[in-house]
Amino acid sequence: MVTRQFRALVREAGLPPIRLHDLRHGAASIALVAGVGLKVVSDMLGHSSPPFTADVYTYVFTSLKPPRRSPTPSPIRPLRRVLTHTASAKATRQAA
Repeated sequence: MVTRQFRALVREAGLPPIRLHDLRHGAASIALVAGVGLKVVSDMLGHSSPPFTADVYTYVFTSLKPPRRSPTPSPIRPLRRVLTHTASAKATRQAA
């Protein structure tokens, strides 16, 4: 019921199709990129343990490495990579 209502709201708003799970995943990725602790994100998602969360979001941690030329990391660059990875992974799943 919630999923149907969500789909209807997305359609009415003229947004591209997105699942509720995608929003959950995006929120967790953004939190990790912003520096929220792994334990906090794990608890937020209701995962059984932080190591499980770390396994699921490994690509987020690898994307957090700042470029060599930048002395201070910007959360925007890694976030772009995370969102691009999420979109390409979704496209790969849909194509299969």
